[in-house]
Amino acid sequence: MKLGNQKLIYFSPIIVVAVIFIFILTLIPSASSAPKNLPIAFVNADEGMTVPAKGNVNIGNQIEQNTKGQVPNSLRLNGSLSQILKKLKKD
Repeated sequence: MKLGNQKLIYFSPIIVVAVIFIFILTLIPSASSAPKNLPIAFVNADEGMTVPAKGNVNIGNQIEQNTKGQVPNSLRLNGSLSQILKKLKKD
């Protein structure tokens, strides 16, 4: 049996390249997607702590204050978790 007479040897690299090309084509839409109107929830359960060098530190409140200007008021839900869940169930 000669190596040149086997057709599978010639077609196998072509098949491998075709399979890789198909996988690449399926990944292209997911690589360039940007989320739009993605609902997020920020739950601040941080109680803070006292650090000897800095005093009272509450990272959760700092993150909340930094993100308040970036969220429109129409999307902001204020109140306790039970109040927010009641509002969401009504909608």
